[in-house]
Amino acid sequence: MKVQTLSNIVLENDQFCLQINGNCQAESLIHKSTGTECLMPGEEISLFSLVEERLYNNELKLMYPNKKTVFQANRVKQEENKLIVGFDILSWEAVVEYKIAPKYITFQLSGFRINPEAFQLGPNVNY
Repeated sequence: MKVQTLSNIVLENDQFCLQINGNCQAESLIHKSTGTECLMPGEEISLFSLVEERLYNNELKLMYPNKKTVFQANRVKQEENKLIVGFDILSWEAVVEYKIAPKYITFQLSGFRINPEAFQLGPNVNY
């Protein structure tokens, strides 16, 4: 499932420049000293994926086998030093913190944001 492409995110250090599109796909990875593009052109591969050993949401259990399932990232936005990553049909987003160093960039999963409206207990139940 594709979503509307948001603006690109650029993460850059002394060694390389990584450009990520709003669909959470790496658009470009340029090695600065040589100007070489390090990604294969035309490939549409999600930068992140999420694996659930067993599906959590009961609605998903009705649509998919209740087994290990991989969901590809399909949207991303940037907030300060964090990437907020959304996945195919899931009701939550991953919060991935990044740190830029001169020779590398680290990515660390710091938590999840869950949309409480996706897990309604009933029409008249308030959280």
